[in-house]
Amino acid sequence: MSKPISLRDKNKKQNSTAAGHSGKSNSDKLLRMLANTHAYATSSEFGPPKQLDVFSARDGVSLRTGSASADDAAELVSRGLAHWRRGAAFGRERLEITEAGHARIARLNAGGEIEPYFAQHKRAVQKDVVAEGVTRRVVFDSDESPLSWLATRKNARGQALLNPVFFEAGERLRRDLTFAQMLPRMTANWDPSLG
Repeated sequence: MSKPISLRDKNKKQNSTAAGHSGKSNSDKLLRMLANTHAYATSSEFGPPKQLDVFSARDGVSLRTGSASADDAAELVSRGLAHWRRGAAFGRERLEITEAGHARIARLNAGGEIEPYFAQHKRAVQKDVVAEGVTRRVVFDSDESPLSWLATRKNARGQALLNPVFFEAGERLRRDLTFAQMLPRMTANWDPSLG
């Protein structure tokens, strides 16, 4: 007897087939290496002819962090996830990640309960929330709340702008207003009145 396939699994399989790849591949490994800060790949000077060396530059020094095949690089370029760039400063062509490549990495790094496209566009955070005596793990966008922005900032003396107790109280108030649907509207309310 076969295992039932959920709609989410079916869509995921269709999307990966349509994109021409099936989950984790060597090109995804190369993409992960290129996603590091100041990382790039060049043709290998000492290795086999169709091999690339991946480097990560830090403090003016480039360190070799891995290798990949030229076929994997060609796949990334054909999918728009990386591009070749020639510059006067480095002389040879470099393979570098594109914005689409960074977006793909964000989707790949989304794990477990976080929807991949949500992780790509938002700063997803998992948090345990207690409601009516039941603890549940929820995923939310940490940039959604102006209070979280204030809580992560510091004043001139290096102290947090918002005390953790005040932050939690403000979040409870925001949560209550959201659940009660009492937030201000941006347009007119066309719902019929009850009286």
